[in-house]
Amino acid sequence: MQRFHEAQKLHADSSAMPPLFQTDVFKGVYHILTEEVGAGEAKALLLESFLWDPMFHRPTWEPERFSLRDAGDSNHYKKIFDDMVPFICLFHRLNDKYGEERAQYITALLAVPVGVPYLAKTFTPIANIQDIDQFRQMLANYLGDGQGFEWTVEVSDDKTSVRYHFTRCVYIEVLRAYGLTYAAMMSCYCDHVIFDNAMPEIYFSRDHCKGVGDSYCDHCFKIRTPEDTRLDGDR
Repeated sequence: MQRFHEAQKLHADSSAMPPLFQTDVFKGVYHILTEEVGAGEAKALLLESFLWDPMFHRPTWEPERFSLRDAGDSNHYKKIFDDMVPFICLFHRLNDKYGEERAQYITALLAVPVGVPYLAKTFTPIANIQDIDQFRQMLANYLGDGQGFEWTVEVSDDKTSVRYHFTRCVYIEVLRAYGLTYAAMMSCYCDHVIFDNAMPEIYFSRDHCKGVGDSYCDHCFKIRTPEDTRLDGDR
């Protein structure tokens, strides 16, 4: 049985996470919307959600939805809420036009072209990985200054595995607080898509996930062995 010890967090190479909405993300979102509602309606929805609504029908920032400890917390949450306003506006537009069930379904689909390309910019194969710290540095670079997250980390004594315990993920908390529960679940499922496909040398598993309403995430990563054949996307 592996033994673990608490480890220091690694410093990120950059202080900020990459911008969420980039060209390839817009292309993917437009493609999904076109399949679901048609090209003309897809263009209208994107223009309304990303340009018109953030200015004239902006969702209200409601800090009471979150467990905020101080002004610093409030600032971090508000910044991420501001980044996600267009996606929230899009959900509202879909809800108004097609009802909540269809709006939830479509935004869940949209989480994939948002989440997967975003993750794929950071997480790439590590040839002949020998030390889990090589992966830990990649994850540190993804988290940036970590202001949207809170976590602890434990590393196995043989340096082949790492366990993260995330008690805060502001992105997922914002999605769930503003009603996008399916999108939150699918955003977390994108982790499995990336680590099962883009990083086959890493075996990823977890038993708890904030995206499905749990109070924490217990991410486990290990250097894959021939015995690690199961994929862990059941939930």
